[in-house]
Amino acid sequence: MTGTEYSSQHGDPFGVFVIPRQRLQGNNYSRTLRIIATDGEGSGWEHVSVSLMNNPKACPSWEEMAMVKSLFWEPEDCVVEYHVGESNHISYGEVLHLWRYTKGEFPQPPLIFV
Repeated sequence: MTGTEYSSQHGDPFGVFVIPRQRLQGNNYSRTLRIIATDGEGSGWEHVSVSLMNNPKACPSWEEMAMVKSLFWEPEDCVVEYHVGESNHISYGEVLHLWRYTKGEFPQPPLIFV
């Protein structure tokens, strides 16, 4: 990726971000996250996709996804990762996605279940 095909201008409701990150739990290697974000204007769904630049066959960890959630949303925002039916799978490598519904209250299970 040259960076220009995903370029954005200051104030755009979307962008591509590259975040170098030290791995948690005592490992000394770094992992670089590539994040593509949109504000959901029109669709009602804010969206962030996360992949690893230096290891495209690996998935981001739970800790990395939690860190990304905290960068793009408030602590009390409900953000979800969907597992769609197999017939709807589209693979562009190992990418995880976070979604936030913006057109009303998003239903959540009772707290005792989570």
